[in-house]
Amino acid sequence: MDEMERMSSGWWRPSPGSVYPLLDELTREGVTRRREDGRFELIDSGMSGGSWHFGAPGPRSAADAVRELGALTAYLEDLGRADPKALGDTLPALRATVERLTRLAQ
Repeated sequence: MDEMERMSSGWWRPSPGSVYPLLDELTREGVTRRREDGRFELIDSGMSGGSWHFGAPGPRSAADAVRELGALTAYLEDLGRADPKALGDTLPALRATVERLTRLAQ
């Protein structure tokens, strides 16, 4: 998280709620592993590209989509905390999406 903040020149500091779910997903997919000291690292196949391609289209399950929604929600939460005005023009679309998801979950 510190490195992400440094790389963005202080513009964005992700929260544990957005970083750790992503790291857990990458570990389940065999791209990273958790070291004994608790830090994460890419495994050899993750470094060489292996069979994992970030953002590549392919078959998805409902569980995959829900996990992705969770990660995107964490991103929006972080963005809103860092700059409450950042979501500004997107709020109507966000509310419409919330309504659609609420209907889907009933």
